[in-house]
Amino acid sequence: MKLRAVRDLQVKYSLTVRLSLFDDDELKVALLKKFVYDRWDANASCMWLKTRSLCKKLFISVEVAFDVLLECAVAHDDALSSLQFAQRALADIDQPSKHFLDSLMHSCCAALVMMAHMAEEKDVEPLIFIHDTMRRVISSVVFIAPPDYAELQLALNIAVFVGMFEDLITQCLTDESPPISSVNGELPSHGRKELSGAAVRNVARGTDAVWGMDSLTGVYNFKSDGQVYDRIGAVRSIARLASSVNSLEMDSDTANCEMQRRWREYFSFLSVNNQTLMELCARSFYARLPCADEDNRQCNNNFEQCVAALCERIIVSSPADLWLASTTLLHLPTNVLQETLERLRNWSLSRKSADAMVSFLRICQFTVLCRGLNDRNSLVILEQSYVRSIWTRHLATLGATLPYQITPIAVVYEFVNACVPVKVLVEFCADFMLDSTETTLMYALHMLFKCSKREDAKQHHEMLQLSERAFGLLEVAENIFIRLYDCLMSMDPYDYEAINLIIKQMNKHALLDSEQHTLIMRRASVALQFLVNVVRRETPTDNELRWFHERKTFIEHRMSNEQSALSILAEGNTDGSPVEILANDIYERHDMLDVRLPSRARGCLPFHPFLFEDSSDVRNILLPIIYAELSVYNVELWLELVRQMPRLAISKSDLLAKAILLLVNSRTESGMSLESGEVDKVRSLIFSAGNRVGVAKALMAGIRQIPLCETRLQILAIGVDVAQMWLGPLGAQLA
Repeated sequence: MKLRAVRDLQVKYSLTVRLSLFDDDELKVALLKKFVYDRWDANASCMWLKTRSLCKKLFISVEVAFDVLLECAVAHDDALSSLQFAQRALADIDQPSKHFLDSLMHSCCAALVMMAHMAEEKDVEPLIFIHDTMRRVISSVVFIAPPDYAELQLALNIAVFVGMFEDLITQCLTDESPPISSVNGELPSHGRKELSGAAVRNVARGTDAVWGMDSLTGVYNFKSDGQVYDRIGAVRSIARLASSVNSLEMDSDTANCEMQRRWREYFSFLSVNNQTLMELCARSFYARLPCADEDNRQCNNNFEQCVAALCERIIVSSPADLWLASTTLLHLPTNVLQETLERLRNWSLSRKSADAMVSFLRICQFTVLCRGLNDRNSLVILEQSYVRSIWTRHLATLGATLPYQITPIAVVYEFVNACVPVKVLVEFCADFMLDSTETTLMYALHMLFKCSKREDAKQHHEMLQLSERAFGLLEVAENIFIRLYDCLMSMDPYDYEAINLIIKQMNKHALLDSEQHTLIMRRASVALQFLVNVVRRETPTDNELRWFHERKTFIEHRMSNEQSALSILAEGNTDGSPVEILANDIYERHDMLDVRLPSRARGCLPFHPFLFEDSSDVRNILLPIIYAELSVYNVELWLELVRQMPRLAISKSDLLAKAILLLVNSRTESGMSLESGEVDKVRSLIFSAGNRVGVAKALMAGIRQIPLCETRLQILAIGVDVAQMWLGPLGAQLA
């Protein structure tokens, strides 16, 4: 076999050797080196084929052959060939020795140095080819190197540098990559219609969407910072740094200063191109290198500023990458961390965005807890700020804003204006430690008060339901009956639905042993029940218009704004009787008023005048309202109301006589006589009167004012007939 090898070497390679050569490994390696040096070819594949054939004849192992090739490639400053040899060697050798790993690392280091020199050349494509090959080589070396390998740290540094190189090139080609969201995994819009269901599922499996039990946090990556448009400048700026990875190249202060300058230029390049995340990664890697100046305060400050800038970008992104921001902040010293958090807090507040503030608070709380800062006050402030920010965002979705000062009055004011459901109010009170019972009562009262002012039927119904639900959650509250009564007295007198709701609540909270509560409830219930069944027939009188105007003016003065209205509803205090105050001096004004009543007044009579107790108020306000609606056909209903409400101090005899006289006067003015049906109705009313004398006197007083006409004669005849009926047997039974 050796003889055949000697012949083949002489025939194929023109090499004359002795048989003793095959027993001396050093001579064989020397012969192989001489052959490779003499016949060096930049084509790595062709060179490997020649070398492999010669190694078989010389009985040299593949590992030794690659070692020779690597050495020759480095000697010829052929970085690409040396890396290609290394890549092929890692594919052919299953378990390389540590000596061969050293050769591989030496080739990679030499390639780094050559990359730094090639950065000044015009064409940067060879640099990209070298980087791509080195990426494959160094990843394999890191994978197969044993844990105790002396150059493992250097291999890891080279791997990080190559990764940075790869990320920068990818960032220059952002527009060429498929636009798939890394947050929610959505497909590009232009490709959705062309994909079948199975294809969509297959594409979705390759996205970065993460499904969990909680809400999905964002993913902030290099693409989030946008594209780098200066591709050539990017490749050159990072290639100049290649030699700094190898500590052996930094053998002098001059070399260190030069490399520090190049790193500063690289940081500036990234900063100008808004590559904040990549700049932060580069600064973190630079701090591990032997050329880094640990005492450079400016470099440390720039790192802190870079961390803050990255966190600002993350905070305003939606959803925010909370993990990345927290991890980044934890790289800062404790004293610097606190200062940075304070600056980020002020910055988040200036954004006036609830989402941004919530993201900052989550990041801040996680960072403080991980760092173990034993500052209970800071944690309490964080918790309070977090609650405020969460509620600011939540209320914004409901059309409300968070009050600056969290007081029951301010909260109720905002919640009622935005028609926020009471369930949300109860949760709000729990988070801000407000008295939920008191706040709910104020909410229900103010919602009902505003509801009665709404002309829109849909809004009125919605607000009425909100108030009713709030009342349904109420427990026993202080002075609740008086406060309900005060609200009742301030409501729209024509809104029977709202009045009915508050009367129900008053009945629910009235004291059984209180005579005053019983009297109030009886009068209010009777009045409302009567008014619900009565339809207004005539237009409002001047007395009613004046009363409504004066009442409205008084309430607006008393509740000059919604805040004062809430204060009154919260305190439940009134200065004197509301009914008396609202009626005071109204009847003394005689000028015509341009008053616009609510639309409900077209078919409804005002509620509150029926609660009057003062005789002058009844005479000057209530009676004109009653007389405007009074007739011989409904007078019995009014009489029944007066019987059930004796405190109205209205004479039933006068009321009956007034109804008859109104009919007589109207017929007299029109020059017509009473019809037979009207005569029978008047006769029946007079005959069934309880106080015969009172009715007779009132009728006679009115008849005297009527001029002599047929109608007057008719009413006198009716009086004679009724007098005879009273004197008869039937009248005696009624008496």
